[in-house]
Amino acid sequence: MYQFHFKSDCITKERARLPRESDDCIDTLLDKAYLLYRDKGAYEIDLGLGPDTVLVRFLRTPLYYSVYTTPQFRDLDLGKFADHPYPENAAIASDLLPPLLNMFHKARYQDDHFYLRDGGINIMSGFIKLIFSCGGYHIVDIAELESVIV
Repeated sequence: MYQFHFKSDCITKERARLPRESDDCIDTLLDKAYLLYRDKGAYEIDLGLGPDTVLVRFLRTPLYYSVYTTPQFRDLDLGKFADHPYPENAAIASDLLPPLLNMFHKARYQDDHFYLRDGGINIMSGFIKLIFSCGGYHIVDIAELESVIV
């Protein structure tokens, strides 16, 4: 039950959400992230919805990561990645991924001034990273979110 919260000045900074390239294809980005976790051995994906970048780490090369722009990730051919079963020892069960990714979608569009800029899931550690428009940064353990998303 670890929760790290770094306070910020969310109340004083109102930055209206400007449309980003990721907003045009967010469903595709979230679907690809799910398939990479479920079928291709990704263990951590960081979706930069504000900066329009995606970082992916794979179990087969845990010390390396791949960085994609939104268009590169949107158009990524998943067939070029070898199949890899979902890890049995993952801290986040595969059936929790769709509701977690849906939570990212909701947090991105729920409010025009307080919105998700970056969301990441590490299925092995069980940590979910959330960065909001006001600079609020949260790392939350899946045990604390599970009852909320299911």
